Amino acid sequence: VGRAFERLGVLQAGDRELEALQVLGQVLVGALEHQLEQAVDRTRVRAPSDGTVLLVNTRAGETVTPSPEDVLLQFGDLSQLRVRAELEDRDVGRIRTGQSVIVRSDAFPGQDFNGRVGLMAHSLGAPRLAAKGPRRPNDQDVLQVIVDLEGKPPLIPGMRVDVFFKPDATAVDTSGTAKAQN
Repeated sequence: VGRAFERLGVLQAGDRELEALQVLGQVLVGALEHQLEQAVDRTRVRAPSDGTVLLVNTRAGETVTPSPEDVLLQFGDLSQLRVRAELEDRDVGRIRTGQSVIVRSDAFPGQDFNGRVGLMAHSLGAPRLAAKGPRRPNDQDVLQVIVDLEGKPPLIPGMRVDVFFKPDATAVDTSGTAKAQN
């Protein structure tokens, strides 16, 4: 009988050790699951705001590293389309914020899309839009202008368009005062 109680004591001690190991195992599994969740969370790509994915430059399973040169995807807000235009310095004096603009695209012949100059850069800079053909020298600085298009034109981001600035009495110069255009 004494031996049976000793053996029962050893088994009970073994049960406590087994329970302790099970608890330790659960704690370790929980910690590993947390680390795994953090690792997966670091692989998620999040947008800084709402928008539409315009272009995906990678495929599922590819290894990537954060880099401004290697963009994973491009996205944008298609609820309000804008056109980025570049003006040569000789044309800068004729353009004002708020000025009416007509935008035309070879993809939509005979259609005019209306807009207004929404933003003008405060200084000239190197061209960012690539000129095709011998039309424009590369060493000429330009003024960047952003045109806000009206309505929902069928234009697609990245499309080349022609921008025509209309003389407009309601245009506002960059200092904020109204000026008539001649």
